Amino acid sequence: MREKLLFLMGSYENPRKNAVAATLAWLTEKAEIHFEVYYDAYRSGRHYCGEPFRFKEGEVPVADYFGSTVLGGFHHEQFYFLNAYFDTEYVMLDGPVLHESAVHAFARPIISYADDYAGLYSRIFAHLNLEFPDTATMLNGKTTKKLLFGCDSLCYPEIFYSRTLGIDASVKEEELTSLQQMGIKKIRCVFTEKEKVDELKRLGFETEVIDEYSESDDYRSVSCRISSRWKDKAKQVALTDPVLASYWLAWLCRHRCCSMFDFDMPSVLPSLMDFAEEKDQHVVFGRQNSDQNILAMSKRNLALQIIDPNRPQFPIMDIVRCPWIHNKNTYDHLIPDDDTLIKWAKEKRVLGSILLHSGDVRHADIIPRILDFAALYKLKMGAGITAHWYQFLPELWELSQVPLESGGLFPYVEPLLYTGALGIAAEGQGYMDLSVLRQNIMESRSMIAEVAGEKAVPKGYYTFLDIQLRDYTKGNPALYEMLADLGFDYLVTSMNPGESAVQYRKGDFVSINMSPPYFGFYSNFVRANDLNEIDLCEDRLVEFDKPGWVLAALDSPVWGFENAPWECGPELRRIAEYMTGGGNSGRLINVTPGTIARYARILNDMSLA
Repeated sequence: MREKLLFLMGSYENPRKNAVAATLAWLTEKAEIHFEVYYDAYRSGRHYCGEPFRFKEGEVPVADYFGSTVLGGFHHEQFYFLNAYFDTEYVMLDGPVLHESAVHAFARPIISYADDYAGLYSRIFAHLNLEFPDTATMLNGKTTKKLLFGCDSLCYPEIFYSRTLGIDASVKEEELTSLQQMGIKKIRCVFTEKEKVDELKRLGFETEVIDEYSESDDYRSVSCRISSRWKDKAKQVALTDPVLASYWLAWLCRHRCCSMFDFDMPSVLPSLMDFAEEKDQHVVFGRQNSDQNILAMSKRNLALQIIDPNRPQFPIMDIVRCPWIHNKNTYDHLIPDDDTLIKWAKEKRVLGSILLHSGDVRHADIIPRILDFAALYKLKMGAGITAHWYQFLPELWELSQVPLESGGLFPYVEPLLYTGALGIAAEGQGYMDLSVLRQNIMESRSMIAEVAGEKAVPKGYYTFLDIQLRDYTKGNPALYEMLADLGFDYLVTSMNPGESAVQYRKGDFVSINMSPPYFGFYSNFVRANDLNEIDLCEDRLVEFDKPGWVLAALDSPVWGFENAPWECGPELRRIAEYMTGGGNSGRLINVTPGTIARYARILNDMSLA
């Protein structure tokens, strides 16, 4: 028997959505069914960047906050999957909504289509056979210059934890009267303006003012006060702006998260990190304004699992159980065999591969495009991913086990465990404690094995920043020893990019460097920006008549978000043709990163790397 899932759907512009969603979150929990939200909106699909100075207008385009587009983000596909997996039913706040035709085609029940609070809640409580409460909580979604998107989406704890009926300040007098007749006697007021509170008193409601705006309030002060009030009920904290909180509200409630945010992110991070430390939390879901935020969090032993609205498409996927059937193939790299690698070394061959920076699960709409491209060109490559990928998109990464001739990607795309294992973190000295990173790695391996099986757990590890910022030479030997002791086969390090050289070795464990010695301007990790930065590395090896490797990281968002394929597609094709066509010299052989690691081990034994 399939488990039930209640979907709330409507327009993002509907001012009632967050109050209703927070109410349904606790109602469905009480009724022992699952809950998810989806809101229609215009989405640019671009890479969200919270730093206004990067834009000509001096502000972040509003559409950039809304994550993936419907088609490019594969919303339909996962929506259909959820309707097959769960016994779904719907509450529509307004309509028609984007997926409504499919809802009717699937003959799924729509519990309520009402837009008034009384009609909506009367149907929902009757359907769930739950007792109507006598207390409501009123939120205020008013926007100001400092509160650009309002703050009602950040106020979900006020409704969820208090187990009260959620309404917002747009509620009409006749609706209030109907709710009063249904049994509501008291209304808790959160940031409600005095005129509305006076109206409630005039109508005979008992009122309690929970919080009020002051002229100095910003998102930091507001979100910190809310989180402080509900700290005892919460288990963790998220770094979610108001748009992100709306789309992830069901997940935030299910995981007992409070939310903190400010456009001036360094001002709110100390409070967020103190909260997380108190809860013994080591991974935070949310999104940063700058990668400098990641470095600050790493110093407090926090990894950041970066998310967007509908990236991944539906947060409820993290409770779906979809273990792989295809889990017997491995990237242990016994092909080519050692004799072939020794032969290549004597022939002074150059092995080449591409490695994707793709640890964030918000890359959910990028990676299918790039992996499709890899299959088309038969490009062997690696992808650095974190454990949550296996929860939110198990069907995508199962393709790494399915043979190419069956429509999959094996043996062309090798997953590597990336950075903080559960989210992005700096691993260099002075950043995340190795004891915490070790714990994250162990947890991530268990999560992956539960979905993919033990044999499919990645054998390679790819670092985000295992060096000191902008200093290639200072690695973290204690990290490398720990990874060797944990049984990894190899590590791709940020240390000393350039000429092929083993950076650390313990037994069969080997740490290999990347080739292009460039940092991205906006980020903190070593990456290549075009083919010229890649093929120069091969030219140098050929010039010195040496065997070695060309291993280049690509920053996935630059190549895969909605506008990127049209801008960067030709350059990506040039890179693929270069890798699969023998390079500039004809001596380059395209392999996966694990094969490069084996080659490096052999070259090191021969005193050649």
